[in-house]
Amino acid sequence: CQANRVLLGALLPFLSNEVRMSSAQKGSVLAAFSTGYMLTQVIGGTASDRFGGKRITQFAITVMSLGSLLAPALLVSQSQLHWFWLCYFIMGLAEGPSYP
Repeated sequence: CQANRVLLGALLPFLSNEVRMSSAQKGSVLAAFSTGYMLTQVIGGTASDRFGGKRITQFAITVMSLGSLLAPALLVSQSQLHWFWLCYFIMGLAEGPSYP
């Protein structure tokens, strides 16, 4: 699941040429995952204690998988960039509790 975060940074220079993203838009997209990730670190640990780590991990993997499927489709259209940002933010929210 960490591959989503790492590969976006490596592929963004190529993707930004394809969809004509500004520097501000590239920075915003890169910050989306980290922001969501940061917000759920402690909350995810508390949820794991309350509901069990297995359920939280299953939920995180499901959300990350759906996000990985949706992200390329959302990036295709320049008008959908805000949905691409939201997708990566939600993937960050899901990834926070699943860090080992």
